[in-house]
Amino acid sequence: TRQLLTAAPLFHSLSDACVQALIHYLHGHTFAPGEYVFREGMKSECIYIIMTGEVDVRVPSALSSHPGNLLFTARTGDILGEVGCVTGCPRTTDALAKGYVEAKALAKEDLRSLCASFPLLCHRIRELASERTERYSGCSAPCSRTASAASG
Repeated sequence: TRQLLTAAPLFHSLSDACVQALIHYLHGHTFAPGEYVFREGMKSECIYIIMTGEVDVRVPSALSSHPGNLLFTARTGDILGEVGCVTGCPRTTDALAKGYVEAKALAKEDLRSLCASFPLLCHRIRELASERTERYSGCSAPCSRTASAASG
């Protein structure tokens, strides 16, 4: 887990203490091919870090202008679900396992605790959420919440 985290761009160059604290809070999940990691409209309770496998992130609604509604495919080292955890909004996409997927989940409450001690981690997750929100704006149902749930 440590090697994967420190090799992933989002977690690269974080302090050893931050990575160790992050590992402490992670919980493992396995998803079978075709199983949903999460669905549009679900409560955003955690962020997923893909350890192995691939997950297609799609917009199920008619709002999508993307072919087949596919926004992107998350692979080893990528994270999913950060937008909902940062904004406090329900999930705006479906995340579907393409094959067997091993993932680690970080609960929103644990993310808040980590953010209090490691602001760089929180900053990077917020940046990713912002970038994805901007890139895929108009592709999913809007959320009226603007407060940052990740920072409290």
